Amino acid sequence: VENPDTNVETTDGKGWGAAAPSKSGEGKGLLSARGKKTVHKEVLNTPDEESALEVIPGEYSVDDKILFYKERECLLLLLEARKLLSSMVTRKEIEMDKAVREKRRREKEAKERSGRLTVQEIMDILQNSQEEDDYDMVSEIQELKKQLIISMRQNHKLERDLAKLDKRIALLIKNRTNIQEVLAAS
Repeated sequence: VENPDTNVETTDGKGWGAAAPSKSGEGKGLLSARGKKTVHKEVLNTPDEESALEVIPGEYSVDDKILFYKERECLLLLLEARKLLSSMVTRKEIEMDKAVREKRRREKEAKERSGRLTVQEIMDILQNSQEEDDYDMVSEIQELKKQLIISMRQNHKLERDLAKLDKRIALLIKNRTNIQEVLAAS
């Protein structure tokens, strides 16, 4: 099949595999086989032409080598951008984790300062403190418990005594009224 635009013979298919590399190396090859008249002027008139000719091996046309070189440069830029994006995402994740941990730490400190702790949190605090302090705190807590129990028993005893005194006072007031009535009647 003859391609009228480029005067290059192509096979049945279109695309990169449609034509063999050009033997002459100038103006014919894969680009020509794809039906392109010419490569963009930016590609043809670049200082990368020498680099492209050195870097891309094989029997491809100058246009094809320049195109391959440009594609390779684009892919390298894309790879670099992906790496940069990945590092940015990782850094942002680390910052977010740090912010979450800091927020939880501040909330925990505020909770400890206000005294709104659960039994489990108190046990954790006691377990994480130094051993010497643990012994002092445990013995102090036990002493306070004993004092609390003694105070509760004393309060209960005083309440019972108060109730007995209230009954006696009520009986005395009642008896006084009865004695005054008896004296007044006689």
